[in-house]
Amino acid sequence: MSTSKALQGYFQFHDRLRGVLTDTKWTFFGVISYDYVLFSNDILILPENVCIAFAKLLSDMGHNALVLLNMERGGPLSLSTPDGFSTFRKLTESLERTRVLYFGAREETPWDRIKVPLESFNRVAPTVAKILSALSKKYDSISPKKIRRRDVDSLSRTISAILGPPSLGRYLILRAKKYIEEQGGGTKFVSGLLSLTRLAEVFLSGVRGFINGVKLYMRNEEYKRALREEQKKVNQIYSKDILSRIFGEESPEFEEGVYVVISDCFSRHYGFFLPALIDEYLNRLENGVLVLGDLPGPEDYDAFAKWLISLPEKYECKVVACVPSAKLPNTDAYVDLMRRLVMEKSLIFDIKSEFFHTLHERESIVVYAWLYEKFGQIEENRRQGEGLIIHHDVYREIDWELLSLKRGRLEKLVSRLLKR
Repeated sequence: MSTSKALQGYFQFHDRLRGVLTDTKWTFFGVISYDYVLFSNDILILPENVCIAFAKLLSDMGHNALVLLNMERGGPLSLSTPDGFSTFRKLTESLERTRVLYFGAREETPWDRIKVPLESFNRVAPTVAKILSALSKKYDSISPKKIRRRDVDSLSRTISAILGPPSLGRYLILRAKKYIEEQGGGTKFVSGLLSLTRLAEVFLSGVRGFINGVKLYMRNEEYKRALREEQKKVNQIYSKDILSRIFGEESPEFEEGVYVVISDCFSRHYGFFLPALIDEYLNRLENGVLVLGDLPGPEDYDAFAKWLISLPEKYECKVVACVPSAKLPNTDAYVDLMRRLVMEKSLIFDIKSEFFHTLHERESIVVYAWLYEKFGQIEENRRQGEGLIIHHDVYREIDWELLSLKRGRLEKLVSRLLKR
């Protein structure tokens, strides 16, 4: 039943998207939802529905595109399930100028595998180094030079060392940082030490903690065994065998058309490999369109969000992103990314409340009130079985619209924001 509903959802979304994707003046096109299920009632709209609809229409328009889908996303009918796989096959079997590939760490896959050369990983090393710095328990800052490697074996050892468990000294530093944060931050902590009695008390407790930590490391076999087990797991995740499934010696021969790439590299473990694939594609085909069905991480992946914003200027490309906003952390990087995704052109099914302000920034109070009312209407109509979407296009005379998946345009609003 879910498969049938997903296919119906694809056709309804495709028909509605065809009416709004009439040009490519935009650089970013955001498709924003709250979760991985964009709409569910008598039909089912999922990230795969959305991205395959973009793939078909972009192909019909003669554009080159790279579509990246997360095969391990949450929600129903993911590509790692039999029903999700079956639905995807039905959606893609009639696509023209389109090739389906796999990029990731699995040994076996029903799709042809694509690998990227280490040169592409080295080119995006500044971004990857920032992600690894956020993920690492050992290092606060990692230089791009540290992770640039010429062979997979060396890269495997480097990443395993960076993401392995911390040393005793690093462990104690992390404990100290956590303690200071619990006391209200550095300034409050230091102000609390103005008393000599208090300073002595904290110093002595710190010495005791250090000595106890050393004893724990030197004598507690269970603790040392836990560290060895953690390092073993990290070594397995980033083994030479695993990385050899992702990186190859030759560059893929990208041709004109659309590539739909299924990947398990959206997780925290492997998400930092995706920039290499994106960089390789955008360097091979000029004026391409990147279509993302999800964002990697996203915890500790602020650097990816910032890098994504820079792509159109760096590669002269366009970016489409299907974003489950509830999954994103409320960091400055992701607020900026959300702002960029809704600024020019977007379709909004729902949005996490913390990101609502990105829709109406610099707009009049009229637009704010209209948006607030329409989200209430969207929920009311959803309960009655009808899917509504807010469409925003800054390049049109009528740049705010309320669309019905079944009936088309229901309402429109002219923004008072100065046009570009």
